[in-house]
Amino acid sequence: MIPTATEVPLDEAGQRDALRVEIDPSQAICCYWPSPGGSSTSLPLLNLSVAGVALNADAELPATTDMLSNCRITLPSAGDIVVDLQVCQLTPLPQGDWRVGCRFVDLAPQTERLIQTWIFREQRQRLGRQP
Repeated sequence: MIPTATEVPLDEAGQRDALRVEIDPSQAICCYWPSPGGSSTSLPLLNLSVAGVALNADAELPATTDMLSNCRITLPSAGDIVVDLQVCQLTPLPQGDWRVGCRFVDLAPQTERLIQTWIFREQRQRLGRQP
């Protein structure tokens, strides 16, 4: 089923205050959302900022999902972070999947610093690879 989201107002400036990095599909960075019964759902990241993430989801999430709690994201060369996400926006993608825009809920300061450091490191590496 397609996830639903409560409408979360984002002002035009606040939505893009944080530096956002697109995730290269070859990095295969995923958000692992624990499901009842001990299994987990793997949702590939499309982008990341200190404000939140965009995930790529198929139609298998429960229809009432507006919070994704205790999600684990492994950032290469930085380690695991465990976060709670609020679903803010759903956008259909051409291949039939969904872009799920989420904001972090009560992000710990040390987790925010780890994300920021990872984003800056990723940007430096990408700039170094440009011709």
